[in-house]
Amino acid sequence: MSDTAEIQSAKAAAVHRIAVLDSFRALAIVPVLLFHYTMRWVPPQGPLAQTQFLPLDGPFSLGWLGVEFFFMISGFVIFMTLHTCGSLREFAARRFVRLYPTLAVAALITLLLTPVIGMRMAPIGARDLGGSLILAPTLVHGLWVDQAYWSLQIEAIFYAWIGLLFFAARERFVTTWLLLLAGSTLVSLAIPTSHLLLLVASPYLPFFSFGMAAYMRFSEGRISRRTGLLLAASAASYVILWHERDPGVHIGIGVMVLLFEGLLRGWLKWLAHPVVVWVGRISYPLYLLHDVLGQSILTRLYAAGSLSQPLAVALVALLMLALAAGVHSLVEAPVQKRARSIIRRLAPV
Repeated sequence: MSDTAEIQSAKAAAVHRIAVLDSFRALAIVPVLLFHYTMRWVPPQGPLAQTQFLPLDGPFSLGWLGVEFFFMISGFVIFMTLHTCGSLREFAARRFVRLYPTLAVAALITLLLTPVIGMRMAPIGARDLGGSLILAPTLVHGLWVDQAYWSLQIEAIFYAWIGLLFFAARERFVTTWLLLLAGSTLVSLAIPTSHLLLLVASPYLPFFSFGMAAYMRFSEGRISRRTGLLLAASAASYVILWHERDPGVHIGIGVMVLLFEGLLRGWLKWLAHPVVVWVGRISYPLYLLHDVLGQSILTRLYAAGSLSQPLAVALVALLMLALAAGVHSLVEAPVQKRARSIIRRLAPV
């Protein structure tokens, strides 16, 4: 095989592996949705009707770990994105455009439709919308429009740290990041209830860090010394901060690690099925829309007829998929396309 053919083959493999990352997003969002619809929601009749949560022993009781999987994926993708940005300003602009237009539309949809459905436990208004859009509703004494948005706050904090350190430290970035990870872990141990934990995205930094190390393996084609150090530090921080969790949690995290290993070794080409990839590509609006709005529709739908809970869950899940697909097609994808063109023109300035 010629050098040109080898390069083209390597590029094709890289593109295919990135498609698998979209499949990973699908594997993250589906368990979260099922967790919220089967573990955080109860039918409006029966012995559990007055409780907010079901006992966490159902088949989807660990579905919340999908958020941690999203953090791993984000570590991989954001580190990759940084290497294509020429400045902190360009990185910030790309992250803002990726995050906020879809967030604003999804929050407005939730704000406007949930009262019409009439099933929200607490009313929301303009203050809550503003607080949610700045990802800090407590600063304005408000509520999240949707409690699921909490993870966006953690994501934004991660973006801030990695962007600042990447462009400030340059060649010493990995060393600087290791210091941040160590400091975050120590703060978690010393002051477990401190607001400092939020400022350093602890205890979620090990997941982002693992994703970053996975990207380093992906880009370098091997486990270099610095990659090995980051992997070891991520594992150590996870063990320190999460060791008291149930065994099922550790098994779930282990499965995620194995999935990334399969990605890096090229074993998961079969996972890039068009339907799975499509679900992954609409996963962000689906995540933003599915929780409060979905549970409100679920309650109304269940109360209005004789549907079983599984059927009601399936119907609402399909409805949320359709709504998320609409937001993706009408807002997320066009805004991203337009923004990329504008940022490209402004980047050198």
